[in-house]
Amino acid sequence: MGGAVTQHLGWRWCLWIFLPPTGLIALVFLLLRIPDQVGLEKSSTVSTVCGLHHKLDFVGFLIFTPACVMFLLAVSWGGSKYAWGSAATIGLLCGSGVMAAIFGGWMWHYGDRAMIPPRIVMKPVVLYGCILSMVQGGAFLMLQYYLPLWFQSVKGASPEEGGVMMLPTCVAQIVAGIGCSALLRTIPYAPLWSFFGNAATAIASGLMTTFIPSTSSGKWIGYQIIGGVGRGIAMQMPVLAAQSALPESEISIATANLLFFQYFGGTFLNCIAKTVFINALGPALAQYAPHVDPKRVIAAGATDFLHVIRPQDVEGVKLAYNKALTTTFWLPTAFAIVGFVFSYGLGRHRIGIKKPTKKSGKEEAEKGSNHEDISVEPDGGAKTSS
Repeated sequence: MGGAVTQHLGWRWCLWIFLPPTGLIALVFLLLRIPDQVGLEKSSTVSTVCGLHHKLDFVGFLIFTPACVMFLLAVSWGGSKYAWGSAATIGLLCGSGVMAAIFGGWMWHYGDRAMIPPRIVMKPVVLYGCILSMVQGGAFLMLQYYLPLWFQSVKGASPEEGGVMMLPTCVAQIVAGIGCSALLRTIPYAPLWSFFGNAATAIASGLMTTFIPSTSSGKWIGYQIIGGVGRGIAMQMPVLAAQSALPESEISIATANLLFFQYFGGTFLNCIAKTVFINALGPALAQYAPHVDPKRVIAAGATDFLHVIRPQDVEGVKLAYNKALTTTFWLPTAFAIVGFVFSYGLGRHRIGIKKPTKKSGKEEAEKGSNHEDISVEPDGGAKTSS
């Protein structure tokens, strides 16, 4: 659907079409009163909005945002717009590092009220889950972006056709996610499923590095199915592991941080992939199509470069795109391997079985008073026993 909208209406419409349903969903949630996860009724929407500034970490957000922006600009511009050794690139990287250090200090100072609460994030199941979410999100978005680019630039597919060619990934991911949820009752251990999912993702991404312009449909469909199954299984494991291991009062914060690292990882690692792709495309063009202007081909894009080159250079440019893209496919392969290594950190507890929580002293006293028995001593005195 996204490919059809992009081809016939323009890529901006891929963003506009989400506004009406998003507004409707937001309105429904504003009107609903949803019970809190610990059994307490939530306050009204108006009172929640009025007191929101006491609960949100605006200072942390103002520190974290420029750190992210500067780093993303550095990795996006490095090697393309500016040289890696230029003052602009080095300045952005240094500025990002300083702001990240300040954010880390603020996070420890603000404690549980921080945007990323250190007490919760440093728990092993959450820490390893955040790392897994980051690398899995990056591997997922890289293939979602660069595999359609391979279809369009090397196979000559239109944006709509490229979207159709991505269906094996989407269908396999959905089916695997549903199937894994059912099979968790039989094998309720998150690390095992995460090992399998990341291994399948690494194998599929590695096989995609062997693509050539004449690769058959059977191969690129089969590789997508393997990768889709792997991602459908692996991407849900960090959240499921955290929800089973943490107390109810920490689940929402941990889940929000896991999702944040998943999307942040996708954005951050996709910028790295863009840098790898652009830096690989220039030398590849010089090798396979030495008579074309690399800057002009890169500026034209994967779908329009045919309009700026001679017919006799088309095959060489396609070979150059193929080499640059298959080089880029090594990144999701590497990140899936990293995810495989860190999967052991999700713990050995059983998914869906909560550990019994320790009761407070007051609760124990109340329980004890309710089970007291009264007996009479021989001397007529009363004796109480639990």
